Amino acid sequence: MSRTDRDFYLRDEPERAWMIENTWCAECCLPDLGIDDPREFELEGRVYLEGQCRICRRTLTSEVVDQRESTPAA
Repeated sequence: MSRTDRDFYLRDEPERAWMIENTWCAECCLPDLGIDDPREFELEGRVYLEGQCRICRRTLTSEVVDQRESTPAA
């Protein structure tokens, strides 16, 4: 299957900011360093966010999971 680009900037600003700041860099072994140049895409039915670590510049890719859809209704 091929990667389909999505427009990250269609998300509202607070959600974008949260997604950009809440990261994990496997190279730095630290959380929440943030990413630059965020790019959102879909692959095999899953949504991902990719960008460069603000410290080491390594490309980070994280799956985007919408907690509102995965939380069972009360």
